[in-house]
Amino acid sequence: MREYGSSTKSLLWNFGEVKSGSHFVKSINKFFGENHRVFNIVKNGFQVVIGNGEKVRLWQEVKWDSVPLKIAFPRIFVLASNKSGRVAKFGRWEESKWVWDVNLHRDVFDWEVDQWNCFKMCLESILLRDAFPNALAWAFCSNGLFSVRSFRRCLEDNNDVVDPFCDFIWRGICPPKVEVFVWQLLKGRILVSDVLHRFGFQANNFDVYPLCGGGSETIDHLFLHCDWSNEVWRISMGWWNVFWCSSPNIREWAACWNSFCSSKSKKRAWNTLFFAVVWSIWECQNEVVFSGKNKDMGVVLETIKFRLALWFKNHCSGSKDDLTILILDVSDRCVDISAAKVQRVVVPHPPFLDLSLYVDGFARGNPGEAGIGGILRDLRGRILCLFSFYVGVLDAFSAEVMAIHRACQLISGKSSNAWRAITIFSDSKSAVDCILGSDFGNLQLVNFVYDIRQFLNSSDGFDIKFLSRSANPSTDCLAKAGSLGRGDRLEWGNV
Repeated sequence: MREYGSSTKSLLWNFGEVKSGSHFVKSINKFFGENHRVFNIVKNGFQVVIGNGEKVRLWQEVKWDSVPLKIAFPRIFVLASNKSGRVAKFGRWEESKWVWDVNLHRDVFDWEVDQWNCFKMCLESILLRDAFPNALAWAFCSNGLFSVRSFRRCLEDNNDVVDPFCDFIWRGICPPKVEVFVWQLLKGRILVSDVLHRFGFQANNFDVYPLCGGGSETIDHLFLHCDWSNEVWRISMGWWNVFWCSSPNIREWAACWNSFCSSKSKKRAWNTLFFAVVWSIWECQNEVVFSGKNKDMGVVLETIKFRLALWFKNHCSGSKDDLTILILDVSDRCVDISAAKVQRVVVPHPPFLDLSLYVDGFARGNPGEAGIGGILRDLRGRILCLFSFYVGVLDAFSAEVMAIHRACQLISGKSSNAWRAITIFSDSKSAVDCILGSDFGNLQLVNFVYDIRQFLNSSDGFDIKFLSRSANPSTDCLAKAGSLGRGDRLEWGNV
């Protein structure tokens, strides 16, 4: 970082002339040297805001009419005794007021007086602050902070070529790292096996893509043409009643994405979906390749729902909806953003299990105020039941067992001949192991564990499985809401 800091002056004043330094610094200087229009925007955009003047060079870094003082007042610069000093060396503080004192080799001639007077007027317009350090400000934003949007507008004003995907990517609807990833994706720069192979790296199993077991790992195959990714797109777009149709490549797919949703009120959430899907597919692929995890369609879809709801809520500052409700709305509703209304839609979902019961327990301490939550879904993914209860002061393990027990009670009291199989998903591995093992764990939980085992043994189609916390965000929100003790919640659908 010290090297990069020392090269700042070269980047701002002597682009293309750095002969030493790291490859990173040389690359930046080379880029500026080949792109004078971009360099001029950067050079004019970043302005030094003088504080106490300790670190700003007067002649090189202080500007008058967008040019350094040594260029704006060449005769005075030639006559100056100190040609490389900091601002603080050209004056003194007298009773909290800065007084300029610029020494010259000789008195100015008559034909130099006008430039000398103009130079002194320029100095008087500079306001120094003894208590503040110097800072760098971006002149093209009123708040002085650099933004990609303002830089892009400067490029457009200068008739430079702008990437057609700028408006699609840089709009702040998702975390910056996701925006950067999508930008790299549409540029074809993410490091899949195909790209690594072109760079000379010999990737293992280059001809076999890990998510589908067929086809080479190219960008378009990973995100579009793979059967597994196809299914993720089909289901996610089904939440908007939009039918999936494949595209030749990811750039064309992104270019036509906005045209799939004609409703202005839903377009913001629709645009967020693209980022949530590609980021979740990429994360899943990395977990399979580098961590040896199994791909799980249900986990990826739940993660997409959570991200879509979270990013939408953060981006839409006017949205006052609870995050839990937004997550549930993704599955069963379309949110009218502008009017904050909800329109119910029947959404097709993939046939996973006859019934999936997701539960979670949460404690605000160990022990602490605890709550439990759960969601029951049918084979199409529709919500049949959701609950959120306060269960007193418990530890996290006890709260998880209580959540599983309450779920079993609700199912037992609402039996249906159509329920051929029920699988309970919990994100507590210790609770699942306790129920499936021979030990009853905490003596205070003996009766609860016994009841759960009795329920699971009552039918060959009943089972309990462990599910990672990241794939269980909806029930986590319900459990946390229950721990607040502001009222229990139990809602049944058409069962």
